[in-house]
Amino acid sequence: MDGQTLVALTASAVIVPLAVAVVWWRRSGARALSSASYHKSPVPTVILETQRVTARNAAAVRLFGDSDIALSRFIIPSRASGSIPASAVIEEAVRNGQEWTGPLIDSHMEPARVFEGHLIPLRPGRSALLHLLVAASDGTDLRTSSLPMDGASALLAGSTDSIVVLHGDRVLYANATAAQLFGYERPEELASVDFLASMVSSSRPVFGGGVLEQEPGTVVLSHADIRGYTRTGRLLDLDVNARIITWNGVKALEVFLRDVTERKSLEREQALWRWEQEALSEIDRKIVGVADADTVFAAILQHAVSLVQGDWAGLLTLDEDHSRAVWRMMHGAIAVAESEMVMDEAFRGIIIRQDQTAVEPGAEQITPFLKDLHVREQLRTSVWSPLSIGTELIGSLAVGFRSRREPGQRELRLLVSLAEKSAIALMNIRQYERVVAREQELERLSISRVEAQEEERRRIAKEIHDGIGQMLTAIKFNLEILEDSVASSGDARERITEMKNLLDGLMREARQMSYTLMPSVLDDFGLAPALQMLCEQFRKKHAIVTTFQNHGLTSRLHRLLEVSLYRIVQEALTNVLRHAAADTVTVQIIKRADRIRLIIEDNGKGMPSSSSFGHGLGFVSMRERASQFGGTLRVDSSPGEGTVVSVDVPIADSEPK
Repeated sequence: MDGQTLVALTASAVIVPLAVAVVWWRRSGARALSSASYHKSPVPTVILETQRVTARNAAAVRLFGDSDIALSRFIIPSRASGSIPASAVIEEAVRNGQEWTGPLIDSHMEPARVFEGHLIPLRPGRSALLHLLVAASDGTDLRTSSLPMDGASALLAGSTDSIVVLHGDRVLYANATAAQLFGYERPEELASVDFLASMVSSSRPVFGGGVLEQEPGTVVLSHADIRGYTRTGRLLDLDVNARIITWNGVKALEVFLRDVTERKSLEREQALWRWEQEALSEIDRKIVGVADADTVFAAILQHAVSLVQGDWAGLLTLDEDHSRAVWRMMHGAIAVAESEMVMDEAFRGIIIRQDQTAVEPGAEQITPFLKDLHVREQLRTSVWSPLSIGTELIGSLAVGFRSRREPGQRELRLLVSLAEKSAIALMNIRQYERVVAREQELERLSISRVEAQEEERRRIAKEIHDGIGQMLTAIKFNLEILEDSVASSGDARERITEMKNLLDGLMREARQMSYTLMPSVLDDFGLAPALQMLCEQFRKKHAIVTTFQNHGLTSRLHRLLEVSLYRIVQEALTNVLRHAAADTVTVQIIKRADRIRLIIEDNGKGMPSSSSFGHGLGFVSMRERASQFGGTLRVDSSPGEGTVVSVDVPIADSEPK
């Protein structure tokens, strides 16, 4: 039969192109013969009809040229007979219309070349038309182990991969590359040792047990990550492929090993770097976004222990003259330490030096303070990094180790970074605490001012009611006496009547003023009745339809909360009267389990969103009254749509904040 064309490919590039080409040929069938598409395939392909090659693609031409090649030069390795002609296999495939895959050896090439072949009948049952896809190998392909012993050994010995053939823990064969990988000078040395002892314990089961009970050709491992040891104990990372073969009449495990230690080391280094950066970034996010000091310090100390592989961590802050220290927080502590202590001179000398210091028991720099800490926390070593803001020393970040180990330079640099972040966190928290303290002081002053205002209102209301009101009543009584003593007619009597009318109006205004300043119904009966009366008076006085609705408020609230909510409604109604041009207003109070909601809604002309209505003194006062109790005030308004003022206040603890 005429020859076929083949091309050499490396073992790592054989399987995928060949598999893709096989699928393509299967789907395309005989239709592919009328097309030139197969010429573009990277896999060498020839088309056979009876005893001759009728076509070949470009990949085949590049390897062997245009000359005819007799198929008889190719053989198929066989343990039983040594080898069989490839033509016999092709003829058998033609007769049965079956596909065939297997190794082909070109006996005319020096050195011998091994190919992976795939025969597919294109028109089974009609003619002997076949196509043959062939992939060349450099001898490292798994199928080379099916060669007779002498040929296989020659090919395996020259492979750039490490190849070992195992039967249990016994090495049947090892090439020179494998011997060099495990630190041996000659393959015979590797073959004389227990191979499984060169693997880490967790990897040994994959090579033993019932592995050899599987059929030859079974792939046991495919690019598995396995770790082993060299002769000197150096740890190896290996990429391993393995399958069951027949070797000298017995089933064995053929193992291909590739050293990927450097790549794995870089991957682990990169993963470690990413983990460290993520930890530091998490601390940064907490420093920026979390105001709670305990949360921030807990995150810093937890990461300090994990990043430097320590057992204990502590954050120590100093007072201004560095005479006293306070443990802000510890992580992994065994015993409870005093939160505040007087620093001894020796330890203060270590800290104020502002240099990273490692301390061990018995060292010259050990101090009573450190000795007590080491004993209490069972530490063998501790490392102290100063916390500084500019030139000001504010504390120290410490990490302790309960086993004897020396932190590396990388860990020490991480500890410095954590110390810097701790200093920033301390500075931010101190500033935040100052701001909070000032806000609390302002709130206390505001509450005191409101309480003083209400007390002053109460005093003035009482004076108007009890003082001015009584005097006006006395004046009216005297006028009535005077009226009885004058003549029954005349200007004098008319003037007295006018004065009495003026006094009646003045007395009504005084009573209204007294009630407005401090409604007695609010003190006597609570918020809901007081708002009911306020709405009725507003409706009568201003001819605006005013409705009050109470949803669930049946009990009394804190006195100052009742007063503040009442004043908010008063101010809101005053705004309706002055600015809204409304004819209807509704006041609602809604009681929930832990909150109370107040809504004042009118149908007035509303206000544009760009209006500064929310910044007037009235709204500022309303918002301030709500915030004193941890509540919020919101104003929703748009032109022609009216205005809604809503107040939401928690009442679980209705004491002013």
